[in-house]
Amino acid sequence: MTIVVPEYLAPLIPWVRGIVGLVLIGFIFVGAMGAVWLERKLSADIQTRMGPCRVGKYGLLQLVADAI
Repeated sequence: MTIVVPEYLAPLIPWVRGIVGLVLIGFIFVGAMGAVWLERKLSADIQTRMGPCRVGKYGLLQLVADAI
């Protein structure tokens, strides 16, 4: 099965693929950051400590500080 694309839209296909790829990578990164944040909050609850809340709102900048 082949998809017929009008000739005037053909140059846009690589751009659309690139944008879709960047959006998917963004979702993956945000999901990973959320998983790390949730893991830190849960381990803080288990250990009865405050957790990462001193680095930005809700401790979201802790990942940036760890990366540096």
